[in-house]
Amino acid sequence: MKYIYREFAKFYENLKFGEFDKYAIPYIFQQLKNLKYKPKKVLDLACGNGIASVLLAKSGLKVYGLDISKEMLKLAKLRAKKANVKIKFIHADMRNFTLPEKVDLVVSLYDSLNYLLELEDLEKTFQNVFNVLEPGGIFIFDMNTRKTLRRWDNWIYFNEKYNLVMKGSFDPQANIAKLLIVMFIRKRKDWYKRVTELHVEKAYKKSEIRKCLRKAGFREIHFSEFPPIRGYSLPGRLFCIARK
Repeated sequence: MKYIYREFAKFYENLKFGEFDKYAIPYIFQQLKNLKYKPKKVLDLACGNGIASVLLAKSGLKVYGLDISKEMLKLAKLRAKKANVKIKFIHADMRNFTLPEKVDLVVSLYDSLNYLLELEDLEKTFQNVFNVLEPGGIFIFDMNTRKTLRRWDNWIYFNEKYNLVMKGSFDPQANIAKLLIVMFIRKRKDWYKRVTELHVEKAYKKSEIRKCLRKAGFREIHFSEFPPIRGYSLPGRLFCIARK
């Protein structure tokens, strides 16, 4: 998993890529209510710009936010400060992390786990999650599937400050999707800085994900398709609830 979200972190929020979290968190709370489960401490794994972390903190939970991107963590800290909520942000790799204490809930949203391109890395991450959960704790996450990754296509955005070009592709043999992001950032009236990032995600079979969760020690595993919420629809996106 290469280090990404450097320059692109600055544009991530403006382009509303984090909007998914605003719809996902209320849905997650409804699922927890259905399970009659009331967590007090939560880890937002791969927290990005902190949208989910802040929503969780506003609900009264003690929140840890963990991400590998320093740039995204800067945005997350700024968001938490503006919202006047206390969140402990941690710069770490999801494949190798610990927490100061155990938590009742771990969430990982917007296909963050798909950035793990090797099954071994998915196993390591699930094991880390299992280790930081209290007995009976819950892990909730979503992942892209072949169906969703096949839809990665080309996209162009531009304004007075920058131009953004995205070129998507999908390898059906490897179940790998690539998104090449080329940014032209205006530095002067007649000069733009060119920056590129390559985002790569892998689609895993449900059976592979289940096997990794079982290997980590999770005993109750439930899969479903993430439903359309308030007009925000991503058909084929996998939603999972696993209990320690």
